[in-house]
Amino acid sequence: MAAIVDSLAEANMNAVFFQVRGFSDAMYKSKYEPWSKYLTGTRGGEPTYDPLQLLIDLAHAKGIEVHVWLNPYRYSSSDATYGTEHPLDYHNTHPDWLVKCGDITILNPALPEVREQICLVIADILENYDIDGVIFDDYFHQSGYVNEYDDAQYNAYKDTASAVMSRADWRRAQNNLMIRMVNDTIKARKPWVTFGLGPAGKAGASADKYGVEPSPIGGDWQYNGIYADPLAWYNEHTIDYMAPQVYWKIGSSSDYDQLTRWWSDMAGHFSRHMYVSHSLSALRADGAKLSSSEISASEIVDQNNVNRNYARL
Repeated sequence: MAAIVDSLAEANMNAVFFQVRGFSDAMYKSKYEPWSKYLTGTRGGEPTYDPLQLLIDLAHAKGIEVHVWLNPYRYSSSDATYGTEHPLDYHNTHPDWLVKCGDITILNPALPEVREQICLVIADILENYDIDGVIFDDYFHQSGYVNEYDDAQYNAYKDTASAVMSRADWRRAQNNLMIRMVNDTIKARKPWVTFGLGPAGKAGASADKYGVEPSPIGGDWQYNGIYADPLAWYNEHTIDYMAPQVYWKIGSSSDYDQLTRWWSDMAGHFSRHMYVSHSLSALRADGAKLSSSEISASEIVDQNNVNRNYARL
């Protein structure tokens, strides 16, 4: 970790995102969830050091911010990542919170108790660590499970609502409420800590609703797939920044240039910030034969120049 921070400082980086909660677990000392198995090989196994505190100490000594990266609802992506043994596992403490969607298990976004628990997890981090930011990955409702895991909650809502939203609108409203609650949690405790999200790179299905131009590149699957509406969070100012996952090349059918310009325009319109997420896992050396999913080092340089050209805030 020290070597990584040194390399970031040498490259003039000013912030690092560190994933501290991948599967309702912790890369820090949590009162609510077990230590991640990726530290010791055992879920709940206590390491000999605190990774988050170490990173904060190293990064702050070099003037680098630390933003903690969390998956809000994900519990597991397979049987191998499903927690059952530790006393803090929700499988043991709140099995009614968990819903299985194929190989993936999530905390049910329809439950108020789940939203409250996410806020408690964030408050715990804020109270114990001198972090600079919080960022959520784009894990919300699960795509393809339309009328299964939240039937009881949706039917209960319909029985009491004076004007009934469609299930899709209701799910988006739940996500929006969770984001609002988390932002309120952060700002009430440490208002200088920023809150961001890393949505899918294609968005804007709700552009007409907010009086903005739709994205020039279509294909917003997240709006009706995982029921995420990034423009709602911009519009409500419940986030400070967006880190859209623009994982395509300049000049491709999902043109990086056009998508970045649109996201930059949205940040400017709503007076928020935007920092593009790149897919460096696809990076290959210049001169190598690249597949359609791979990207060259010179492409990354060109994409960063695009970012500079469209910087608004």
